[in-house]
Amino acid sequence: MSGSAGFLLGIADAPNGSAEALMGEYQVGFSLDTSFTGEDNLNIGIETGNAPGATNSTGTILDWGVAPTEGADVLKVSDLNYTFPLYGWTVAVGDSMDASATWSSACALSNTVDALGDCGAGNSTALGGDLSISASTPLGDSWSFGVGVSANEGTTTDGIFTDEGDDYYGASLSYLKDTYGVTVAYSYTEVGTIDKTFLGLVGSYTPEAFPLTISGGYEIGTVEDDDDTYQYSLGASYPIADGTLSVTGGTNGAFVGDSDSDMSDEEEIRAYDVSYSYPINDSTTVVPFMYTIPGATSEEDVSGFGAHVSFSF
Repeated sequence: MSGSAGFLLGIADAPNGSAEALMGEYQVGFSLDTSFTGEDNLNIGIETGNAPGATNSTGTILDWGVAPTEGADVLKVSDLNYTFPLYGWTVAVGDSMDASATWSSACALSNTVDALGDCGAGNSTALGGDLSISASTPLGDSWSFGVGVSANEGTTTDGIFTDEGDDYYGASLSYLKDTYGVTVAYSYTEVGTIDKTFLGLVGSYTPEAFPLTISGGYEIGTVEDDDDTYQYSLGASYPIADGTLSVTGGTNGAFVGDSDSDMSDEEEIRAYDVSYSYPINDSTTVVPFMYTIPGATSEEDVSGFGAHVSFSF
């Protein structure tokens, strides 16, 4: 068994006085793991938290804690999956598991704003899901290949891989070296009656003579009605003293249109964050942060700052 716990304090400057109070939340998670052959692993995840879920609150905007839709202050099984080797492949099957669970990724972004996560390519290189099968295999010379399928409505009468259910399919190819890496991925999703495809590219680079890590990515998507979307993020991390300073910027999620065109269907909104991760000891880390999202709500800015501390045990 391994576990983690964390506390977050944050205050936001948001339109109409929303979420401007100093707010706090917590999260607790446990991971139970066992093996039957020494090469396989059965994992059970259990977690709880009290994320308030208020619009524009720091905890809602950040990539932190437990989603409020999962139930505040309710201890529940959040993940159940089984990973095993199969003829040179690593295969994982499970509930509440991403289709990309076994894939490699070159993304090394250290973001705090959730919309900047996965190097801006979360619909492809980090394909989500629920009831999933994920598999990957090394191809030699630092290459690896992954595939995955998932059904988001598998626990309802809409069923698995049906016209009524939401289904995800994807594949990923990565080339990872000690100082740099690149990942490209493609996904196809059927959400209700709408089909979507996504193509994403992420990468990272750390010069051998300088401890700066640069990472980012770009993703384009096509909806069934030929509405193209795009999103991206770029960031850098640099060790200072015993901690790491990280700066990230990019689009605040996906936007409809062409980022190179003045005829975009939506006005692009960007997000920026700065954080400093400092390990107090081997098991405790504190992260002060600040962020801003210019024009996020009715052309008004949303910004905030705070800190969270995490414990692992």
